[in-house]
Amino acid sequence: RDTYVGWYDALAIVPAVPSINHHDLHAKNIFVTAPGPPLQLAFADWGDAVIAHPFASLLVALGFVRFQLKVNATDPAVLRVRDAYLGAFTDLASHCFVATADLACQVAKVTRALVWLRSLEAANDPAHPFAREPLACLATILNDDPLDTSDP
Repeated sequence: RDTYVGWYDALAIVPAVPSINHHDLHAKNIFVTAPGPPLQLAFADWGDAVIAHPFASLLVALGFVRFQLKVNATDPAVLRVRDAYLGAFTDLASHCFVATADLACQVAKVTRALVWLRSLEAANDPAHPFAREPLACLATILNDDPLDTSDP
């Protein structure tokens, strides 16, 4: 608990305000509504959305990149996506956001567990195929890599 509170407190001092985190942002939930230019997009499946640190959205987005490319978190392709996202925040401070993004992703693992729990409450079925997902998400905070959402 103290470790988690420490992560949360460290995020609170970074000059970024909480935002809506889709929490399931990947290519299957993004649609092109007009080819552009400029390209116009629509986002679907907001059922997992929460208010969170803006960097928390990297957990699922970069996880999807890793899954699709079958690479680890230090692969240049993953780092390019991460850095492009973080680059949008450089006007807030001359701060290295990589460590902050790692913290936000660790905190987001707990949030994902709570989202799964919220989603499954309505099912009220301990045998539901996803019944263990809240625990599985929570367990991933034990992984050294903040973007690693695999079973520890």
